[in-house]
Amino acid sequence: MPRNQESTTSSSSAIRFPERQSLPGSAGRNTPAIVAALQPHLVHLAEQKSEGGGKAVRVLELASGTGEHVAAFAQESGSTHRFVYQPTEADEWLCSQIALNASRARGNGNNENIILPPQILDLTDSKDWDKIRRTQQGSENGDEDDDKAAAPFDAIFAFNLLHITPFEVTHSIFQQLDPERAGSPPMLHQMHGFIAFYGAFKEHEDDELSEGNAKFDADIRSRNSSFGIRSVDSVRQVADLHGHRLAERIAMPSNNWILIFRPKR
Repeated sequence: MPRNQESTTSSSSAIRFPERQSLPGSAGRNTPAIVAALQPHLVHLAEQKSEGGGKAVRVLELASGTGEHVAAFAQESGSTHRFVYQPTEADEWLCSQIALNASRARGNGNNENIILPPQILDLTDSKDWDKIRRTQQGSENGDEDDDKAAAPFDAIFAFNLLHITPFEVTHSIFQQLDPERAGSPPMLHQMHGFIAFYGAFKEHEDDELSEGNAKFDADIRSRNSSFGIRSVDSVRQVADLHGHRLAERIAMPSNNWILIFRPKR
C-alpha cells in the first residue's frame, strides 16, 4: 500500500489504515524489478490462454496503494497479448489515486490493456470479497456491464503487504481464495492461476534477520505490534491449509522475495 510523494496531511487522514503505508517513493523504486520478475509469468499465461481461444489475462491486485504497480504492469505488458487488471484498496481516497494513475497509464501506454475502476476491498471483510466476486466478468474487454458468467482471475498480486498487516490478513486472503470455500466458485483459475506476494521474508520463524531487515522490522512493529516480517514457513502453512502450495521463490533486490503460490491439484 504505497503512499506517493504527493500525499499530504489531509489526504493521509482520509486513508483508512495510515500505519500500513510504505515510505514515500518506495513503490517507484521496487516497481521495475517486480514487473521484470513477473512479466514472463504473465506472458506465459497469455500464451496459454491464446491457445484456448484468445481471452485476456485477468489480474487482481490486492492493496494496490496509489496504483503505481498496476499502472506499470499495464504499460509494460506490450501489445502482443491483452491484459485486464482489477486494482483494489480499503478506502475511497486511495481508490481515487489508483484511478488517477490508471488514467495516466492509459494516456502513456498500450491501450489494449485495461485497468478496471478500483474496487473497495478490506482484506478481512467477507462482504467486500463477495463484491469482488460479483464484479468478476468473463468478457475479454473487461467491461463491467457485461453480463456473462464470472470467470476466475488468472493471477493475483499482493506487494508490500504481508509484513505491514496483522497476520490475520494473510489468513483471510487464503481463506477467501480457498478452492473449497463453500458457496462460491474459485476466484483463482485452478489450472494455471497463481498468487504472487512481494516483500521481505525470513525462512523460518526463529531465524535472525539481516541488519537492514532487522531495522525495518523494528520500524513497522513500532507502528503496530501485530506487524512484522513473516517467515516463509508461516505463510506456506496457511496456504497449505487452504488448498495452495508454494511453487516458486524469486530473489529480489534489497533482501526481498517474490513468493508464488499455486492451487494444489
